[in-house]
Amino acid sequence: MKNRLLQFLLRVATAKTGGRLLMMLITPTDRLLLRLTRGRYCISALGAPTLLLETTGRKSGQRRATPLLYLQDRSTPSTLYIIGSRGGQGGNPGWALNLSANPTTVIHSPDGTGTYIAERIIGDHRARIWRDFVNFNPGFAVYQTRTSQEIPIFALKPKFEGTTKNNAHADQA
Repeated sequence: MKNRLLQFLLRVATAKTGGRLLMMLITPTDRLLLRLTRGRYCISALGAPTLLLETTGRKSGQRRATPLLYLQDRSTPSTLYIIGSRGGQGGNPGWALNLSANPTTVIHSPDGTGTYIAERIIGDHRARIWRDFVNFNPGFAVYQTRTSQEIPIFALKPKFEGTTKNNAHADQA
């Protein structure tokens, strides 16, 4: 049942209006749930791996939190990938601009909370990860047709190697 519901939500999200509606309704709820449960539970995680990304606002300096779908690297599971599709609305999402200005971020996921360093990926590496995202959700290919710019993908790597589950956030610097 989870898988059928996930497939339905992905189809709805692919439609322009459906994507905007889901973002307006689910994003604030997921932001709260992910914070309260330290990344363990959210509405959009009905079979979709979801994390809460905390960035520092490039202009305001304030902390911003955004729930996002992520994929793990096959060979290095501690590396996570996130995609800035904005439902194909064009432009870069605010969190992507914030990561470009300050790549140090905190994420909350089912595996715990940790400090990560973000890096925008390009070239062949990006092409491989893009295929993985499209295989997970073919809607990403539809989103790309709605914008003339390349949808950004970021790799998130733990800032502190050897950190443990639910303890990766401990400041060690």
